[in-house]
Amino acid sequence: MSIKDFDFTTWEFSQNPYRFYDALRPFGSVHFLPKNNTYLVTGYQEIVAILTDTSVFSSGGNNVFDPILLNCDPPEHATNRKVFNGKNAPFSLNRVNQIALENKAICSRLFDGLSNNTSFDLLRDLSLPFSSLVILKILGIETTELDELR
Repeated sequence: MSIKDFDFTTWEFSQNPYRFYDALRPFGSVHFLPKNNTYLVTGYQEIVAILTDTSVFSSGGNNVFDPILLNCDPPEHATNRKVFNGKNAPFSLNRVNQIALENKAICSRLFDGLSNNTSFDLLRDLSLPFSSLVILKILGIETTELDELR
């Protein structure tokens, strides 16, 4: 594959990007990709330089990817990052630990309901109810409404 044919928006690339990176590395660590009209950087030192020097390298402009935290420059980056900081932020360690405890409690309740059974169907009796209850909890819907949603 030549660099001019390289396209990181393909299904094949999304399934295993590392083989593409490995194919490009012998030709350097910075590559212009005509099909994507962008640069692909595979070298660690170069990536660190790009991510830390927003005066030279900007995330603005045409972005193939959605506007995620990594694709934002200051001050937008700092504003967006505040969403993820703090003890009650969606992905804070405190919140993740709280969710883990809630999920363990849901799992325990489901297993308790199976304790008198001599056998059970793992998918029907545990996996599906567990995933449904976790989703309901995340959405803030009472778990008593689970039967109505089935």
